[in-house]
Amino acid sequence: MDLNEEPQSGDTAETVETGRDQAGSVPESPWPDDLPEELSKAAQKFAGPTEALRSYVELERRLGRAVDLPGEDADAAEWRQFHRRLGVPERPDDYPVRFPERLDPGEADGVLAERQGRFLAAMQAAGATPGVVQAALDWFGGEVEDLEGAASARRDRVEAAAEGELRRDWGPDYDRNLALARRAVGRFGPEEGRTLAELALTDGSRLGSQPGFLRLLAAVGAALLEDQPLIGPGRPTEEGVAERIDALHRLPAERYKAEEVQSELRGLYRRLHGDDA
Repeated sequence: MDLNEEPQSGDTAETVETGRDQAGSVPESPWPDDLPEELSKAAQKFAGPTEALRSYVELERRLGRAVDLPGEDADAAEWRQFHRRLGVPERPDDYPVRFPERLDPGEADGVLAERQGRFLAAMQAAGATPGVVQAALDWFGGEVEDLEGAASARRDRVEAAAEGELRRDWGPDYDRNLALARRAVGRFGPEEGRTLAELALTDGSRLGSQPGFLRLLAAVGAALLEDQPLIGPGRPTEEGVAERIDALHRLPAERYKAEEVQSELRGLYRRLHGDDA
């Protein structure tokens, strides 16, 4: 721009400073001149009354959806109305929530179903919205899954340690003693024995994996073999004698060396092979 150039019509400093148009007049304001100061400042935010009215209508629409928190002196009816506006159902059974698989008993578990009902009733009384209740259920379901996984891993570690202890204790007789324990369980009731063996202990392991319990069952199984009759129903004498000899040979080493066992073996051999055995 050439500072020596003569300004053109309408570009004078007076026009810029006064806000006048090229015709030399000031544009007319859409607002009355006598507005109070606070309203005049607010009016400057809008191009005119039409824009201001649109803004007011939008504000009313938003306020119509707003929910005021009941005051400290609000009664139960006011709180119920407040909760309904938030979306809390009128009845606990009306919650549109989905229970995680591990927490859903279906129709099989009446106790768990009753607990679910009490949970939803507590949530409804506290004013929890369906979204809040679903989030709580999803979180708790995940926690249950994590706890079950941790418990399973802990049980595996405990049972592996128990098996290692028995293998060191029994040595080469491990499989035989385990078979004697199973024999004891089978003799006194397979179903009851399995139920007892699956009994969960406080550390998460099962009773059937405990070294002391298995030693007891193996001793019972060995005693059953010792008390086995020489002749069963419909069995020849020689077969009964041979089975008794085999049973005595499967006894633990210390028991097998006992004089009464050796004496019985000698008698059985004489009976099976004659006095020269």
